[in-house]
Formats: sequence, structure tokens, C-alpha cells
Amino acid sequence: MTNAYYFSRLSPIGGIETFLYQLAKTNPNKDITFYYKVADLNQLKRLSKYVTCKQYSKGMKIKCDRFFCNFNMDPLINGDVEANEKILVVHGNYDWLGAERAPRNPEIDRVIAVSKDSAEAYTRITGIPCEVCYNPLEPDEPNKVLTLMSATRLDVYTENIKGTKRVEKLLEALDKYCELNGTDYVWYMFSTLKPIQHPKLIYMEPRLNLSGFQVKSDYGIQLSDNVEGFCYTTHEFLSYGIPMVLTPCNVYKECKINEDMAIFLDFDCSNIDEVVEKMFTKTFNFSYKPPKSDWSKLLGKGKKVKVEPLKTVMVTATSESYNRHIKITEVDRVVNPGERFETTLERLPILRGDNPYGIKFIE
Repeated sequence: MTNAYYFSRLSPIGGIETFLYQLAKTNPNKDITFYYKVADLNQLKRLSKYVTCKQYSKGMKIKCDRFFCNFNMDPLINGDVEANEKILVVHGNYDWLGAERAPRNPEIDRVIAVSKDSAEAYTRITGIPCEVCYNPLEPDEPNKVLTLMSATRLDVYTENIKGTKRVEKLLEALDKYCELNGTDYVWYMFSTLKPIQHPKLIYMEPRLNLSGFQVKSDYGIQLSDNVEGFCYTTHEFLSYGIPMVLTPCNVYKECKINEDMAIFLDFDCSNIDEVVEKMFTKTFNFSYKPPKSDWSKLLGKGKKVKVEPLKTVMVTATSESYNRHIKITEVDRVVNPGERFETTLERLPILRGDNPYGIKFIE
């Protein structure tokens, strides 16, 4: 081999892992063999497109012109390297990483650091001259990444009217498409229930103003059964000019929501692959106004009474609700003993014991 580079562990994410990838990608005509002990499979797949990758074990002889390593030097320590030049690469400032951790080995012929700052620190600590060679960087062509969002009451599987099973199927179809096409996505789910666990489905605590999240999305998604009477989330997204992925509920046709502003997933998901492809390839340019509301005519006329501001107080939870596993309405979960939460003055008697359980929930 001409060049051999050893790094013990390739993690799923890391700066040295990125350096090794950039080194391989920016030097496609160089003969490089990468040795490792343990490697994240995705990192290994990416590197293997450009360089030869081999798993190292003690006793495996590495014969090359130039041998490179970082702070882990197992092949050198084990006497497994035969090279014309053995080069240490310093990837950090050892004044901060710890002077005692600065790598040294009598077999090293040359030390390279990735910046002047790191080189000066290494030389100051060890007295060993250190050259500088900045890391290579050739930015990848940005891949298509969709930001998806739902604000819905996800159901448990026994009652699926809000489309929990369809969400699962869409996640599976999105993963398949992204794997084949080098695309990606993230899906923010504002929901109280969390029946689906998926690495790209990010649960968010419900909040009353979602507009900032909605306008930054590529699609809003609502996959209900044919039960929707109006579906505010759909009208909100469309009013901001954000297209929807929807099941074909009757009400949408009534409100003139069509394929110019939405992609429709059949209730039985039979067209799901077509839907996913459209999500990544279709472009939209529409304006939408919801149906005109006449509620101002329905409400009776009369002088407006002064609105009294809501009065609240902070209270401290006892251990009773925790011990009995009873949810507190204010936070929609079981509270920990000593935890403070906000409630209204009207709720105080109930929380103090005037409730069906006869439990004193607060101090």
C-alpha cells in the first residue's frame, strides 16, 4: 500500500470521522487503505465508496509507504507497522484536552496538526516540532430534506380514526424512498399520545400557537379516517401557503381543497409510493382562503361584559397522586412529589381533597 490510515473507532458522528471521509473523497486518485477496530456501518459504507477499508486486529501486518494515525496507535504499539514514514496527526488543542493525553511514540517520524493553534499547543507540551496541514473540505451536494409536521390527537391502535396506522405506513414508505434516492426527512408530531416510536418522528409538546412551526414546514400531514368535520390544522397550513398530505375526507372536496394544494393518500394506502414520490418532486403555487364563516350573525347582540383576567397560583404536589398514578389535569400527567405547577383559584378546593378520590394532591 502507498498510504495506510488507522483510527480505532468510527462513531456514528464525529469530526475525525468527517475528516477521514473528506480525505478520501478529495483524493480519489490516491491509494489509501483505512484500518479500524470498530466502525459504525453507515460511516463504513460512506468511506468504502472511495478507499479500501479493513478491520485491524493484533498481528495483522501493515506494510506501506506512509502510515498515519491519531491518538490511538495500536498497530505501532503492537509492532505491526512497516512503513517508510510514520506520521501522527493531531486533531485538537492538548492544552485543553489535557497535556498528559498528548500522544507520543518513539516510532513517529513526523507530526502534523490540523491548525496552528493545535500545533503550537502540542509543541509547547511535548517539545516535538509540529507541522500544520488544514483539513480538506469539499461540501457535499445538499440532498433533498423534507420538514413535515402534524398537530393531531394520535390514537392508540384500538381507535384509529386519526390515522395512527397510516402514519406508520407513511414513515416506512418515506424510509424506503430516502434509502433509494439519497433524500431525507424529519417529522414533527405535536401530540399528547406517543404510540409510534421512530427515529425521524420527533414528538413535541402541544402548544397553542403553532404558526411559526407551520410556516417553516414543507408539508402538513393529516391522515384521518373520513370523520373530519372541518379539520382546523388543514385550513391553517393551507392559509399559510403550505401544502398538505391528506386522506380524501369528504369535507375537503366541500371546501375546494384539491390536488393543486394537497397530495391525497388513499384510505387503504394503496397509492402510498406515488404519494411519497410526489412529496419529494411536486411543486406547489397556490393561495387559499377558508370558507366564509357566519358565526358573527349567529351570536346574539348585546353589550359586552368586562372580561375578568384569569387568576392563577403556583402549588406544590404531595406524594399522593404519584403513589396512586393519577394524572393531574394541569400538566396531563402524574406529577412528582414536591413538583410545582400552576392552577386556577377555582381548582384549589378540588386539589386539596374535595374530589372523588378524597386525595390531597397539593400542599
